[in-house]
Amino acid sequence: MVVNIKSEEDLINFYRKLKKLKNNKLKININCDIREKDKYELKQIEKVTCIKDKYQQLSVLFDELCDYLDKYIVGNICEFDDNGLCIAQRDGKPKIKVNGCCGKCIYVGNKGCTIRNITCKTFFCRYIKSIKEIPDYKESKLYKYFLTKSQKILLETSFFIPKDELIKRMYNVNMIKLLFIKDVPMKRY
Repeated sequence: MVVNIKSEEDLINFYRKLKKLKNNKLKININCDIREKDKYELKQIEKVTCIKDKYQQLSVLFDELCDYLDKYIVGNICEFDDNGLCIAQRDGKPKIKVNGCCGKCIYVGNKGCTIRNITCKTFFCRYIKSIKEIPDYKESKLYKYFLTKSQKILLETSFFIPKDELIKRMYNVNMIKLLFIKDVPMKRY
């Protein structure tokens, strides 16, 4: 299905209809001057809808969401230095002495997290929130329109889990299964 975006109004209408369109293979033509971030998200949507295998689509969606977070949200908000210390640790703020918020996570490297985990990427301690403005990752169109409620809950609570394991869990999760997960993930505040 071909979608033409010729104005801001077309863009708004497209997002209103996206829940119904997301199961179609979309080709999006952008013929107007819109923000770079909007163009980026439209290309992500186009890429994700072109994949019919649901497991593969979820994997690509996960990668695209991670890329979006790195480009527009996270960057290096925690300001990890060459020794792997975040700004909160350097300022003497965290209660945890090893790796700040990451604690004893085995995936922390010298420059921060070494795995692609959306949960870890979107968690920020109180100190960072007090000194920086943190954009809302839930505004991402992939997050908003392509993930189920149970997948969103799982993503918000699955710290320190590598991508492959998280994709398996996301693929099979529903609200009932979420209630009976043995290693119940916790939301961090």
